[in-house]
Amino acid sequence: MDLFDDDNKIDLLVPDSRIASYRKVLEFTCQVMINCEHQINKYSSPCGTMLATVAQEIKSQTLNKKLEELSPCTILYSVAVRLSSNKFSSESPTVKSGLSLFFMYLSDELLWADSLSQASFQSSLNKSLEKVKRLGWQDQMLTHGLEPFIK
Repeated sequence: MDLFDDDNKIDLLVPDSRIASYRKVLEFTCQVMINCEHQINKYSSPCGTMLATVAQEIKSQTLNKKLEELSPCTILYSVAVRLSSNKFSSESPTVKSGLSLFFMYLSDELLWADSLSQASFQSSLNKSLEKVKRLGWQDQMLTHGLEPFIK
């Protein structure tokens, strides 16, 4: 499944002057998710393998793509869709659903931001975190994995 087909493209593109940085951040983030697979799997609801698989797909599918054509919103939305797929049926439905919603909310929040900056990304992370918490997601992936680094 191509995560980045034309049907999944969403606006808010990265300025040309920041494409190289965007690629490095994307590559680094994917590699961290891949490298931390076993550590994440130590949580009570392990999802390290699921995250590493999605990160590997992103990494391989963006390798030969022009990132000028892919916005961060597109990538986050595609991750959310991929996490909710049946491929990960053995994973905790709570973790899958919570992470999928978190990434969808993050994509939406960034899309509504005036610009793509560290401040708008931090604000979007906080708003997305609050939304999934209001919905009742309190898994350790959220409380111990994401929340301490977002706040």
